[in-house]
Order: sequence, then C-alpha cells, then structure tokens
Amino acid sequence: MWKIKKMTELDATEFYQCLKLRIDTFVVEQKRIYHELDAFDPEAFHVFSKMINLVRLWRTLGSFLKRTM
Repeated sequence: MWKIKKMTELDATEFYQCLKLRIDTFVVEQKRIYHELDAFDPEAFHVFSKMINLVRLWRTLGSFLKRTM
C-alpha cells in the first residue's frame, strides 16, 4: 500500500527510513557529493510503500523541472 505524507506527518521511524534510503542510494551508491537533506523536504509530498522505494513530489513540479532541464 502506498502512503503519501508531508514531512510533518511522517513519524520518526518513517522519516529515518526515508533519509537512510535516499542517502544509501544517492550519496553512497551514486557517489553524489551534494547534501541529500535540502529545502525541498518540508514542502514535498513523500510517497512511499515499503522502504525500498521513495518519491518526493512538489506542488510546483512543472516549474522545478523547467529550471533543472
């Protein structure tokens, strides 16, 4: 079952699991040198099921994609 929560709705375990998965994936495996915790977290919708997958969505996703492409 998929869950969609704002950061303030995540319990401590869910928040920890989200961050661990992101850090393991982006910092460790992909060797990204950027901070994984960013200003997008408080405004993002965190979409997840079991903590093997996670997506962050923003209300302004369209404008974000335009800025990054």
